[in-house]
Formats: sequence, C-alpha cells, structure tokens
Amino acid sequence: MFTERRFTGAALGGLLAAFGMGGSLFLLTQQLQFVLGYSPLETGLRIVPFAVALLIGSGAASAPLGKKIGLARTVALSMVVAALGLCAIAATSDSGYGWTLPGLIVVGFAMGTAGPAAGAALMSAIPPARAGTASGVNGTLQELGTGLGVAALGAALVARFDAGLPAALPDGAEESLPTALAEAGGRAAEVRDAFVSALETSQFLGALAVAVGGVAAGALLGWAGREPTAPPAPVGAVVSGDPEDPGRTGSA
Repeated sequence: MFTERRFTGAALGGLLAAFGMGGSLFLLTQQLQFVLGYSPLETGLRIVPFAVALLIGSGAASAPLGKKIGLARTVALSMVVAALGLCAIAATSDSGYGWTLPGLIVVGFAMGTAGPAAGAALMSAIPPARAGTASGVNGTLQELGTGLGVAALGAALVARFDAGLPAALPDGAEESLPTALAEAGGRAAEVRDAFVSALETSQFLGALAVAVGGVAAGALLGWAGREPTAPPAPVGAVVSGDPEDPGRTGSA
C-alpha cells in the first residue's frame, strides 16, 4: 500500500500530526498546571474548548471544504493552521489562560477539519477490498506517532530545562518543575523561567512536526487537484459494461 503515493501522503500526515499533537497536548497539561497554577481538574476543564472545536471542525467544516478546494489542500491548509495555533500557545505560555484559549480553539478546529479529509484521501487511494487493512495501518501509525510525540517532546523539555537550570541545583532537579523549585531556594524565579523557556521550545517543535506533516501530505496527495473523486477499482474488477461478461468490456 505504501507504493501508492496518496496513501503514503495521508498516512505520513497522520503520523506527524499525531506526533506533534500528542506531544503538544502533553506539554499543555504541564503548562496549565505548573506555569499557570491550575489543578488537574481545572486543567482538564480548560482543555474542553479544544475538544468542542475539534468536533465542530470535523462535523461542519471538513466535508464542505474538501469539496470546495480538494482533499489535499484541505489537509495541508488545516494542518498548517493548526501549527500556527500551536505556535500561538507556545508564544503565550506564561501570559495566562485568556491568551491560550484562542490558540486551543484554532488548533482544535483545524485538526478537526484535517482528520476526516485525510481519512477520505487515504481510503480513496486503495482498493475497497483492502479498506480494513488500510484503516488498521493508519490507526497504528497514529498511535505510534502519539507515543513518540509524548516521548520525544517530553525528552526535549527535560533536556532544555536541565540546560537552563542554575548550576548549583543537585542532579535530578530537572525531572520536574516542582522538584526543581523545592531545591531552588532563592533562585525560584530563574528555575521557573528555565521551565517556561523549555516548554516553549518543545511546543514549537511539536508545531513544526504538524506543519511539516501538512506540507508533506499535501504534496504527496497531489494538491494540484489530481486527487481521485472515488476509490479506485480493485485489480481484476469489471469497470464498465456487463458485470456477468467481463470478456465483453475488459477489466481494470
């Protein structure tokens, strides 16, 4: 299936989107709790607008936009917009939830728009007889991308945080902001600034992954308008004429 460019494009876009979004949402929980001071429950409630925007994007915007500008452009444009939203969240990570909320809504709506379009593009690229296999491969890649995103962006956060901490702090202080603050003494402000800087850097990396995924998917899907309007017929299937007499009309 990966020899089909459009299948590869949709799968790659999904993988990178899951990488960037999985890692970025993990980092967002750190931002809301450790930087802005919300409890776990308050953090969860403040992520609800993202979920609502995701539902609206997938239900109300994805199909009309896909019909108007094509699946490839819809996927590419939506993922680039989502990346910009992630950049806005990263750039305002220390400015309060009022600045984070618009970015959350933009990211949710954009990813909701991209998801169904990417799924439709992927399924249209393979024979219907292999739809179950294709769906399973796509789902596996997205789960893999999410796991890798949390691991990679989390590691980037810890590495950047460790590099920015005051030298006097003991080993292990970089494992979390509360641990570092407990050891900081009178240098708590420096520790907090180091964490915010590390958080922003990691969030920007997540945004970059989503943007690259959108551009790559759009290019491989054929954003010049060449994507198919219907799934291709499986090999050997009759494509015209009398299905009871393939010899009269030829086969795919």
